[in-house]
Amino acid sequence: MRLPTGSDTWRTGTSVPPARTRTSPWSRSEATNSTPAGTDYGGVLSFREHGGTTAVAAAPKKTPGCVAVIVNSRREVLLQLRDDKPGICWPGHWSLPGGGSEPGETPMDTILREIKEETGIVPDTIEEVTVAAYEPGRTPPHVFLGSWEGVESELVVGEGQELRLTAVGNLPERMPPHIRHYVLQLTGQYT
Repeated sequence: MRLPTGSDTWRTGTSVPPARTRTSPWSRSEATNSTPAGTDYGGVLSFREHGGTTAVAAAPKKTPGCVAVIVNSRREVLLQLRDDKPGICWPGHWSLPGGGSEPGETPMDTILREIKEETGIVPDTIEEVTVAAYEPGRTPPHVFLGSWEGVESELVVGEGQELRLTAVGNLPERMPPHIRHYVLQLTGQYT
């Protein structure tokens, strides 16, 4: 299959069955003859002409990430100062522990692993909760509400620059709006 001459842009289509997909050569992944186990391609494939040849790459469905609003009885929330590196989302902003799922993980497995990796703690309680989407039409991440009665000195920075317990009424200004939305929604601070 060839794209029109001179084209170096992405298009989507569904004409190649997942069993015949190949990973793209520019992703530095090895080509395979079958769909990786556990990957849901949703029937969307990407085509790109690159160096005179056409590459076909399956586009996996993006799995929503997981974030945890962890609060204590003093109405403090656990925040993480993200690394200030180019190429990451919201560099240098205060956020919540969380991240993406590894193959075969449930959202609960993911959030417990991410909290432990990023903070060194295990929450006293945690449950997945339903939140109103920050942006209508966008799928929110899996949001968890947890409690932890420890103190800051017990926190171990495993990712990011700093961890802090912050009063819900005194959230930092440099915080992604959707993260602020989840914290305020789950702690009842909307006015």
